[in-house]
Amino acid sequence: MKIALFVLLLHFYAGVADKYEENAFLEARLNFFLSFYTECICATGVDPAEANSWLYMAEYSVDPCAECFLRCMYLKSSVMNPDGTINLHTITNKMPYVNVTAVNECMAGSTSLDLCQRSHEFGSCFIEIALKYYSYHH
Repeated sequence: MKIALFVLLLHFYAGVADKYEENAFLEARLNFFLSFYTECICATGVDPAEANSWLYMAEYSVDPCAECFLRCMYLKSSVMNPDGTINLHTITNKMPYVNVTAVNECMAGSTSLDLCQRSHEFGSCFIEIALKYYSYHH
């Protein structure tokens, strides 16, 4: 009985630790992008509800204005260079809990000539892989 209770508590603790790591990643992401948020909403005309979904819930819309909002956020934060390449140095130095393998994989898959679409390709890929990484490794 004590062993079963111990195993149950261990699984519970592991689940809480996983959620803590995931939340720490999302909080670091939020803090990283927050200072450019209002400026990019105004510059792109994105629906503020879609911008909120991206910033607070890590949900990615395929609306063209939402994609250009991402481009603005990535350019302002130096995640993306003006030529559309992703700045790995900025991501790994400014955001804790980043999985470099995920960044490299998503960089390779982000090939659209439209930089707004490329921002969406990279961002949606990265958040999906990053959150899976925390589910499996923590």
